Amino acid sequence: MAGDCQAATKALTRERREALRRDPKSCAALVADLKTRAVERVQRVTPDGRLPGHQLVTVRLSGSKVPTTFTVVTEQNEWKVSGL
Repeated sequence: MAGDCQAATKALTRERREALRRDPKSCAALVADLKTRAVERVQRVTPDGRLPGHQLVTVRLSGSKVPTTFTVVTEQNEWKVSGL
């Protein structure tokens, strides 16, 4: 599971990765959730009016009829998830 956690957190911001490193149970729960709910389709991307430089990404996850929105930000020239 440690390898899964390390791989999964590559898509997260540095701040989120550090928080998960401090709480291994949360990282295990994140990995388990990601394994069951793959992103099927990105529906839209819009600027987050609350946080400059952040984008709201609305996606359709497998097994869900309700869209999910992630907050992403550019970190070292890559999009990283800052909020789920």
